[in-house]
Amino acid sequence: MKQVEKQIKRRADELFTQDYEALHRRTDRIFAILMVFQWAGAILMALLVSPKTWNQGESSVHIHLWTAIILGGLLTSFPVFLVVTQPGRASTRQVIGISQTLFSAMLIHLSGGRIETHFHIFGSLAFLAFYRDWKVLLTSTIIVAVDHLLRGIYWPQSVFGVLAPSNWRWLEHAAWVVFEDIVLIAYCNQGIREMRDVSTRHAELEATNEIIDTQVRDRTAELAEARENLEQQVEERTSELAEALACVQRTNLSLQEANRHKSRFLSTMSHELRTPLNAITGFADLLAGEGFGPLNSKQKKYVARIDDSGAHLLSLINDVLDLTKIEMGAMELSPESVGIQELLQGAASMVSSQFEEKGIALNVNPEAVSLNVLADRRRTRQILLNLLSNALKYAPSGTEVSLNANRPDGNRLRISVSDQGVGVEAAKQQRIFDEFQQADRERDEALGGIGLGLSLTRRLVELHQGEIGVESTVGEGSTFWFTLPIATHAAESTPTVSRETLSNPVGDGRLILVAEDSEVNLAVLTDNLEIRGYEVVAARNGKECIELARKHLPQMIITDIRMPVMDGLEAVQLLREEPTFAHLPIIALTADASHVSRDECLGAGCTAHFTKPIDAKKLYPAIQQLLEASEGAKA
Repeated sequence: MKQVEKQIKRRADELFTQDYEALHRRTDRIFAILMVFQWAGAILMALLVSPKTWNQGESSVHIHLWTAIILGGLLTSFPVFLVVTQPGRASTRQVIGISQTLFSAMLIHLSGGRIETHFHIFGSLAFLAFYRDWKVLLTSTIIVAVDHLLRGIYWPQSVFGVLAPSNWRWLEHAAWVVFEDIVLIAYCNQGIREMRDVSTRHAELEATNEIIDTQVRDRTAELAEARENLEQQVEERTSELAEALACVQRTNLSLQEANRHKSRFLSTMSHELRTPLNAITGFADLLAGEGFGPLNSKQKKYVARIDDSGAHLLSLINDVLDLTKIEMGAMELSPESVGIQELLQGAASMVSSQFEEKGIALNVNPEAVSLNVLADRRRTRQILLNLLSNALKYAPSGTEVSLNANRPDGNRLRISVSDQGVGVEAAKQQRIFDEFQQADRERDEALGGIGLGLSLTRRLVELHQGEIGVESTVGEGSTFWFTLPIATHAAESTPTVSRETLSNPVGDGRLILVAEDSEVNLAVLTDNLEIRGYEVVAARNGKECIELARKHLPQMIITDIRMPVMDGLEAVQLLREEPTFAHLPIIALTADASHVSRDECLGAGCTAHFTKPIDAKKLYPAIQQLLEASEGAKA
């Protein structure tokens, strides 16, 4: 600790010396500039206060002007020389102090001893205090006292402005100077103390920073070592994780392969089972019709059981096949705008006889009868039939099942099937939607279920971007519900025409430009258009489409979207910029059936949008209608 204190004191002394010397050099420069201006001021005072005099008709410069020029130059040049050659030295400060004091005496002389000029001495002493060196003030004070004493004796008018001043007047002036010296010396000592305090704090700060730097270096070294260890651990852990990930990926690939094998196996088995099953049910129908002779009661009973078992087995095979398609991503929906009342009434009519046979009332209550849903008609009917069959299976005779539809929010329709059956425990309500899961295995298997119906229903609802769930109380019944999106007014609509209209030529030689890079699709589209009486110009890409459009000026353009060189959307946008094609009917064909693709095509300037594979009963009437509308607008 003592060693540190000694280092701080030594460093503080060094800093104080540096700052003190810098202060002296700065003050030297200030006085050099001040004395040059003083010299010019003294000359100006000599000119104004002591003008030219006349002697027998001749003019001459007053002696005081020569005093200001010569003596002022001597009092200025030597200190300035020392400032330039020896700045910061004690001798330079003393010379500046003596010269500044003598300059004050000269100015008092030039002013004729005016009292206000004496204030120059007080100002000079104040400026000399900038050095914070009391010795400079002491020397200057002695010079002032001697000057006032000698000139007060021999030239009193030059210092006091009177010929007979008091004998002790010089002492009075010296006393005022001493009073100022006391104040200035106190200021100098205080400034020195402050400089030493600043130097000490600076030295302490440097020592503290050095200690901190040492600690930082040590800590940095520790952190670097820790980082190296951590990096090594991370590398080891990363290697372990990479190995584990590779193992998981291998396992995942194995599972995916096993899943594919399972899907292929289920699909193959479903198809293989369907063929003999169709023969079994067919023969059962033949026997039930008694085409080969009458059957006795037991035979009829057995044939009926064969037929029922065959129908049940066919339903299970269909469920397995549908689940396989969904898992393989092979099931595609064909969504369209379907009336909810049509869906509910259609599904209810298909199972009404079964409900009547079991003595269960089926009530259909569609609250939103005027709404349409965007759904695949066949798959939605399958969802409803699965839920109705499930209710029929568990509802006792003499109860009722309700099929309802309502609108819980702005863009979704909720469809529910409610029964008064056995109900489902809360802990099992989510599990029953998984494959091969049942609420009560022994009971459900006795009723002919294997746990696929609700699982398939959930998958079909999810394909419609909907939700499915159950609300149930054991012993009171269950309500199975699912949601479907409501069809908007913006749903695509196409004109309808009779089949006879399509069979007759309607083109009347109108020219249609077809842009399609697939030769097969181009040939199909071209042949269909030419059969209907249109002339066709074919382009293989968007660039060629633009060139042929400018050359032939067709009445319509039908373009594929994805083509080489330039795609269809870019070609449409460029054509729409030209006045000739600004209002020309343009139909976009795309394999992407999403609403995003449709919006992109219409946003690019297409008049209509059709998805592949093309439905001829929709496309060609639309072509005729668009052409007629375009010709009507021109007329």
